[in-house]
Amino acid sequence: MEKQRWLAFFLGYAVPGLGHIYLGKKGKGIFFLLTLYTTFLIGFSLANFHYVAPFERDIDGQTSFRYTFIPQAGIGLLAWGIALSTRMTIVITEEEPRTVPPERPIGMLYMMIAGLLNLLVAQRAYELCWEEQEWEKILSHTRKGRDND
Repeated sequence: MEKQRWLAFFLGYAVPGLGHIYLGKKGKGIFFLLTLYTTFLIGFSLANFHYVAPFERDIDGQTSFRYTFIPQAGIGLLAWGIALSTRMTIVITEEEPRTVPPERPIGMLYMMIAGLLNLLVAQRAYELCWEEQEWEKILSHTRKGRDND
């Protein structure tokens, strides 16, 4: 059965490394899964298990889009699950300090890097699937040429 390129990409986006596992590259898939989830979760802990949602509501009730969620969402189901658990909105309260602890931006950076890297890993799964299909076409064309001789 021929593997589907878009399925390899989608699986790789949803869960890091799953696209590679789908293509039979289990070692790489497990490596990507462990590495990217670990990076994301370290960032999440540095950000005090907070700040993964597409919207932010301040103490005045104003809602704004959080652009940092775009690369965070690249990690797939993990980011969307956390965002859904916060009802897609981070509520900023008066109790929160006005100064940002230095580890929070570093944690957000870790999460964004993990998300962007996962998009590259998912794209690579797509490319691997495409390359395998192209090689199969070349080999089948070569075999047909030999059979005609």
